[in-house]
Amino acid sequence: MGLESALGTLALSTSDFSGAMSHFDKASELCREIGYDAYLCVSVTYHALASFASGRTLEARDELTESLPMLKRVEVPYGHAFTAVLGALEAELDHVSEGAELVESVVPYFAGENAALGFSGMVPLCRGFVELAHARRALDRGDAPAAERHRQLARDCLELGRGTRAKKTSAEVDVLASLLELRLDERPDPQRPISLVLEVAEDGRFFVLPDGRRVGCARRPVMARILLRLARAHVDRPGNGVRWEALLEAGWPGVRIYQGAARNRVRVMISRMRELGLRSWLHGGDEGYAFRPELEVRFVE
Repeated sequence: MGLESALGTLALSTSDFSGAMSHFDKASELCREIGYDAYLCVSVTYHALASFASGRTLEARDELTESLPMLKRVEVPYGHAFTAVLGALEAELDHVSEGAELVESVVPYFAGENAALGFSGMVPLCRGFVELAHARRALDRGDAPAAERHRQLARDCLELGRGTRAKKTSAEVDVLASLLELRLDERPDPQRPISLVLEVAEDGRFFVLPDGRRVGCARRPVMARILLRLARAHVDRPGNGVRWEALLEAGWPGVRIYQGAARNRVRVMISRMRELGLRSWLHGGDEGYAFRPELEVRFVE
């Protein structure tokens, strides 16, 4: 168990995220076999960090949500630091307010003497992900100057987070700094003329992204139905939002459940669609989800 965790941490430090997930999976299995819950939460937490670095944002968010309550009891400083990571994950999933609140909630803990902790740089780095989420929203509104201001704040967060690394080597800080730097390198050009097409199968069984990637939905019937609802709304009125209630009815016709759970179902499905490649094109929130107006949607056989 300890060996697998050590190997997982080593894999993290060398950016072998697939290997890290494998080792932390094995450590978690051993913990479950012997009922060692305190160590299990640590293994799940670091598996979530590796998942985040591998682009599995939704999976990482779910894992961290599961492990954090116990982590906060057995490893208080790390519990606070990974609360900030959960905030970064929420921001990546376009839940910007929730993400910002989580990150800011732990800032006071890392003031004073706790600022000297080698992994304290995780907090400003996670704030950087929140700033990038704000930048994406600003671009969606067509406010390029505001987007650039948020990107500059994200760059400041990157430098601040990296600055703490000199005090003590921290694999967590290294992973988050590298990931934030990659996000900053993905900068869109708001001045570039956009003529982009999203192809959607008439029965929703697949869609083809503007960059040519094809994503299958044949085994994702709920996603296929929601995709079709959004696509048809876009063809009728580009950029017009579809409320979560309408998407619930499209995805789960006839289902009647508690409103909070229903809204969360829709949010989770939208998050999965964004993870599959629609992050730059599908925006909005509970008041209305829509493809960006400049995107052309074409139905294909």
